[in-house]
Amino acid sequence: MSTPDSPPPSRYLLIALFVVSNTALLLGQAVIADITFTGLKRTQRTTLERLLEQRPGDTLQLSEVIDDLRVLSNRNGIVSADFQLDTLPQGVRINYQLQEGVSRYPVALLGGLRDNFWWELGYQDDNWQGRGNTFTAFARQIDGRLGGRVNFRQDYWRRYQWGFGFQLERYSSQEPLYFGDEQVDYLYDNHNARVSWRYHFDPETSFELGFTYFVEDYEKVNIEQVPGPEQRQEKKQLVRLAYQRSRLHYDLLQPRGSDAIFSGEFVFQKETTPFYLFRAIIRKYRPVGKGGLLASRLNLGYAANNNTPFAPFVVDSRVNIRGSGNRVDRGTAMIVLNLEYRQLIWRSPWLAVQGVVFSDVGSWRNPGGQISDILREENVKYFSGVGLRLISDKARQSVLRIDYGYGIHPIGRKGIVLGLGQYF
Repeated sequence: MSTPDSPPPSRYLLIALFVVSNTALLLGQAVIADITFTGLKRTQRTTLERLLEQRPGDTLQLSEVIDDLRVLSNRNGIVSADFQLDTLPQGVRINYQLQEGVSRYPVALLGGLRDNFWWELGYQDDNWQGRGNTFTAFARQIDGRLGGRVNFRQDYWRRYQWGFGFQLERYSSQEPLYFGDEQVDYLYDNHNARVSWRYHFDPETSFELGFTYFVEDYEKVNIEQVPGPEQRQEKKQLVRLAYQRSRLHYDLLQPRGSDAIFSGEFVFQKETTPFYLFRAIIRKYRPVGKGGLLASRLNLGYAANNNTPFAPFVVDSRVNIRGSGNRVDRGTAMIVLNLEYRQLIWRSPWLAVQGVVFSDVGSWRNPGGQISDILREENVKYFSGVGLRLISDKARQSVLRIDYGYGIHPIGRKGIVLGLGQYF
């Protein structure tokens, strides 16, 4: 789909069906004689060819062409995709008309809530070597504590259906931990190294196996506070299994469809029982009228119910509940629902502006508590708010996000959250 005003695939299907049905009458059978790509600048043709379900020599199946169009439109480096059918003496030629966007750009982000300021500065390439690989390197500072990350992912290695990735990261922040009703702030450092292996059943369905070795350091900010140790270091190994399935059709302003990720993590530490964590994230997008979009994200999590201040699921403005603050609560199970309505307000050839109304609600199980804790009113966090999106069609990530969230429950807490890309 090349622009938000372009006809949906159902109209493509009708037009193409008319052309191909007439071709089939003339030729007796609609056979794919050739597949071409126009508009490529950086992306390698062979990288796109391996994603296609329809190949030269196959009988033309329009439903599969539509699926291939969706896969191409979702590929890193591609910002719009269309197709055209041409008749040849030998059969039918499919010409995919692609528009590449900017895939190399600086990372320059900042944000702030009360008692919490952060920035990120670095570089990202979403189409490394024209093969759809991803490379990211950036420095991050949270509350004056410096960290950063280097990450690389290659979806396909040579001619195989599997790929790999690696990551080196230092995450440094000031973390609130909770001992009963008392909050104790710690200086927190997480140094980790990760490798992963991914197998693609098809371009939109994959399975991932990852291994991470990490070291966590905690140091109490105010040693006069009694609860909790003054210092603590933990060395851990993490094994991650994940299954991902996507049926999204990318569009700058009105994506449609859904995707889901189901994952399990198992953490091993010397002289302790292995820790487990399961998570499911489901996203759905539904265009509404001209320039409108309903978007939703459901995030479910369940972990080992240890009675510890180091519970894995957090309440955080940048992660799940906009306006709530920086890691204001923790739990061992969670359910979070994010709802958005996005509406195009203004568009020029170089910039689009979206207005957003959102509602974020979630609840957590207290560490060591019962699953029924999720139904308790005091554990519910409910924030609503408004936001703006400043969008350029030159790159997928060229979305500046500004959101203001206000607490409905607990009432009164508020904050501004900035970022790059849509919230979800």
